[in-house]
Amino acid sequence: MHKLSILTMLTQEFKPSNIEFIETVQSLWSGYGSITRYCIDDEPVIVKTIDINTQQIEHPRGWQTDFAHQRKVSSYQNECTFYNTLAPFTNNNTRVPKCLFQYRDNDTVVLVLEDLNASGFNQRLESAHTLNIAKQVLQWFAYFHIRFLQLDSDNTSTQTISLAQQWSRGTYWHLATRPDEYNNMPDSLLKDAAQSIDDILEQAKFQTLLHGDAKIANFCFDKSHQRVAAVDFQYCGKGVGVVDVMYFLGSALSNSQLTQYADELLEYYFSQIQQACAKDTRQLNIAALIAEWRHLYCFAWADFERFLIGWSPGHKKLNAYSATQTALAISQSQPKQ
Repeated sequence: MHKLSILTMLTQEFKPSNIEFIETVQSLWSGYGSITRYCIDDEPVIVKTIDINTQQIEHPRGWQTDFAHQRKVSSYQNECTFYNTLAPFTNNNTRVPKCLFQYRDNDTVVLVLEDLNASGFNQRLESAHTLNIAKQVLQWFAYFHIRFLQLDSDNTSTQTISLAQQWSRGTYWHLATRPDEYNNMPDSLLKDAAQSIDDILEQAKFQTLLHGDAKIANFCFDKSHQRVAAVDFQYCGKGVGVVDVMYFLGSALSNSQLTQYADELLEYYFSQIQQACAKDTRQLNIAALIAEWRHLYCFAWADFERFLIGWSPGHKKLNAYSATQTALAISQSQPKQ
């Protein structure tokens, strides 16, 4: 959508006395649009504009297909649904930007969001250069995952927040969404085990809402790095919490850091799960949840490694730590004799 059209839309919706384009923050992946900053009556806002029918023809890694395009279009609609139905249930422990306005038609999606920079979350990081930074994000995950934890229908202590309108599976890499990448994999034990690993994750008892693209670049920190907020909910949907944890750790830590600190950080996440559960009014079997998600941690790594090997076999995230976790998952995915 042209800048002039955005100005017209914002003027019609907010009826400001003054409105100004400030800057383009970034382009969206594969040329689908942009994120820009405007000022409405001296209040900065973020405008995320998706031009569905003018996407880049050449994917950065060569994966331009109609199937991939439809997945991307669905993801932007999924993000709108999150801001409509689930974002109102977040709080200071699970901070996300407020959605001020959204517009959708067959060609365009527009989200007008709170500018987190103006709200004090103006720090962006490329890695977790201290354990405390990683722990701030893991605390956000723990409270987010418990907030949206799905329970059996016979638990009536408090109504569980419905995830029915979000994707039935979170993330952008799970097996059903990546048939081309799977077919591109060389024959291997991981390829043979891929469906079993996917089934194990999908059939887990304790399911919650995943962020789905939980790289460190999608988290905004305050100046002291003591508070954190999350952005970019295109790929949110049901799954097990350690999938987000795995993806975040892989984005924020090097192979040597993972080897040294991943166990400590995983245990910290589970300690925060216990704290979040203690503040929840539902009857939660904390021990069973933690036991299941701890067991599934290696399966989360293996599932992501399956995607990477098919999508970008030389990717830097294919490292020794990931390979070790993948081998563990493969060994545990085989049916017992």
